[in-house]
Amino acid sequence: MKSRIFVYTEDSKSHEKIDYLFPREFYYYFRVENTSSCQFEATFRVFIVPEELVESRCHWIELDKFKESLPPNSKTVVCRDCDMSSIVRQPPQKTVDELDDTALPTGAGTTVNENKNYCDCGWPFHLLLPRGRRGGMKFKLLVFISDWSEDEVPRISRCGSISFCASEASEKYPDKKPMGYPFDRPFKNNSYEETFAGLNNVVIRDICINWVDEFPEVVEDC
Repeated sequence: MKSRIFVYTEDSKSHEKIDYLFPREFYYYFRVENTSSCQFEATFRVFIVPEELVESRCHWIELDKFKESLPPNSKTVVCRDCDMSSIVRQPPQKTVDELDDTALPTGAGTTVNENKNYCDCGWPFHLLLPRGRRGGMKFKLLVFISDWSEDEVPRISRCGSISFCASEASEKYPDKKPMGYPFDRPFKNNSYEETFAGLNNVVIRDICINWVDEFPEVVEDC
């Protein structure tokens, strides 16, 4: 959580101190092995769920979905910056000055969709991660890999194709898999462990998210 002074645009003399969610910058690091003799174009699907809701498939939230090329017969470390996640504004607004600047072009009738900084759909950066709890809250992070050649749907949009964004009237749904895949169907025997057990294209890890008021800035890069 952070605090800032919010100034009402209609009245510059009116202001209020507000608290707002703001995640510390982070990176995904995925270790992947391609055992085939051909390069593999992979779809990475990243989901998160509170540990106490792990058996409820409808509570698994998609954080990111992206394509990565995996060389043949190789082990690869895939690094993914949080700035590249499926967020609605690219690049994300992080500082107080950036948050105060709407970055929308001036002029009557201008919409967010007409601005090159905004995607048609996605998470606001400050809502990308759950808040967690003071003292820590346990979550499950799941990464599911599928075949990009079987998933890809050609799109005009420059933004990512996170599945819950559906599609515009002029475009197809941005995935050949069903919305929410692989959580679009009931778990086997109502168990997420039985559903994903034995699959070599999925991994589940325990993570903990702490709710803190202050944190150091992250300056490292991939």
